[in-house]
Amino acid sequence: MRNKKVSILIFLIFSNSLCFNLFSQKSKTDSLYFELKKANEDTVKVNLLADLSWLLRKSYPDSAQNYAKQGLMLSKNLKFKKGEATLYKTMGSINWNGGQYKEAKEYYNKALSIFNGLKESNNKSTQIFGYKGIASCNNGLGLISYYTGKYDKAIEFYLQSVKTFEEISDIKGVANCYNNIGMVHWKQDNYDRAIEYYEKSLNIFNKIGHKEGMTSGYNNIAI
Repeated sequence: MRNKKVSILIFLIFSNSLCFNLFSQKSKTDSLYFELKKANEDTVKVNLLADLSWLLRKSYPDSAQNYAKQGLMLSKNLKFKKGEATLYKTMGSINWNGGQYKEAKEYYNKALSIFNGLKESNNKSTQIFGYKGIASCNNGLGLISYYTGKYDKAIEFYLQSVKTFEEISDIKGVANCYNNIGMVHWKQDNYDRAIEYYEKSLNIFNKIGHKEGMTSGYNNIAI
């Protein structure tokens, strides 16, 4: 009975979340296309290309990669390190989604190198940007390790990511990492540890009202 209730709850949350996300993404991409057409060759255009590439990375990976490469070239010409790091990270994600793990790892490491420099900035917002990028890249490297069967290495990357997210009080990032650590333990048949981390993740997502995270959490625990 409990599993049935959980399954119904998952379905309702997922259905509402899916409809909202599809509408939201279409609206965002249309807006970005419009702004891109009238953009100058400056950092604003780099950010538009980065945002567009990120939104399209799963649904239209070829287009996403094309926009990311345009953004990278412009970032380098402008010596815009934030844009360069962001777009390397996006290229890592695009290649990871496509199962090209070697290339994804290379892009994540290129991004990490730049993000590590940015976190040493005297500017507070640039520091936080650097920390977020480092945590995100380590999470990406953790995913690569997980999907290539290097489970201990995956947990190592995820825990590094957790530590960095905690330093900047990014609890959503922490929750995502906890969920990923749970996945690794589940894959290794360490079910008690898996549930422990799934519940940690779900508690945070419930606290901040993150519907996608809640759906994932309930689904993992129900399994």
